[in-house]
Amino acid sequence: MKLASALDAIIGKGHRRPPVRTLSRPLRIGIVGAGKAGAYHLDALRGIEGAQPAFLVNRGSVRAAALAARHGVGLVAADLAEALDKAPIDAAIVAVPPAATLATTLMLLERGVPCLVEKPPGVSADEAVRLAAAAGTLPATCIAFNRRFMTGPRRAYELAARLPGIYAIHIEAPEPIDSLYQRRHKPDDELRQWETVNSIHAVDLFTLFAGPASGVVGLEPPMPFKTRPSREDFTALIRFENGVAGTYVSHWHSPGKWRLELFGPGFRIAVDLHSNRLTVLDDEHPTRTIAPDPEDRHYKPGIFLQDWAFLDAVARGAAPDRPAASPADGIASMRLIESLRTAGWPEGAARVDPA
Repeated sequence: MKLASALDAIIGKGHRRPPVRTLSRPLRIGIVGAGKAGAYHLDALRGIEGAQPAFLVNRGSVRAAALAARHGVGLVAADLAEALDKAPIDAAIVAVPPAATLATTLMLLERGVPCLVEKPPGVSADEAVRLAAAAGTLPATCIAFNRRFMTGPRRAYELAARLPGIYAIHIEAPEPIDSLYQRRHKPDDELRQWETVNSIHAVDLFTLFAGPASGVVGLEPPMPFKTRPSREDFTALIRFENGVAGTYVSHWHSPGKWRLELFGPGFRIAVDLHSNRLTVLDDEHPTRTIAPDPEDRHYKPGIFLQDWAFLDAVARGAAPDRPAASPADGIASMRLIESLRTAGWPEGAARVDPA
């Protein structure tokens, strides 16, 4: 398909305000976690007819009570097992700290409840494997990488499906790590694993567009100004099983915004992940830019369409449509994060010494 017609096919006419979507059958939904993520999900559910929040679980009852009152959730509990006994549910959204993700999700899956699990799917690839194994009989279960559903990456994914031939992917994802430590909004153990807790949003886009990685070569420059022993700089070359080449740059001590670029024969698709805008460059047409969709202007970007994809799948008893992240995708992204964290210069590789 030609680039111009592919663009016309995915853009559509759009709406000023996103339309309400209606599930094929009503669903009772449990929300576990009353932090920012839980609030974003509850907000999105208000735009989905048939999505009925049944309970909100959070250890801090004051925050949970206020959030539940704002969204009309009748049951607030500090214990998930207690909530499940009082209010049966058809689906759950898990938005708890990473250290609690696996145990919380396993409890729900063991009761036959499909889950939308906020990233990361555990604190390690091993935990992601355990989660995926438990979700095996519940096809709707998926991982909440909401950036997959933001306008820029989602439209890029739709374009890539119509324009086969992507042969290279470049992602830049700097992190203001010093500022994060100074603000103390996150526990130190999460900051020490920030590539897993937050950078995985960017790294997962490799999984979306190229699938599992088969090899990583990394270079860490000397950083005498750094005060912490954990790795805080990434320059990596990635080989994917499908032959696509990837480059990942994440300089945490230098300012900048996240961006994604896809390279194909005669065209380039660039996504500014900060402004959520997609730009298409090719040899034959003027540069074109796609602005954010109404869903991303009204809700937290990516959340509404992600939650709709999950709940629609639960209602149908099927796996959610792409670009939703399957538990297997979660494993691939976690393994890539761990490879990036440990990757070094290959033994015996040639080096060029400065003159």
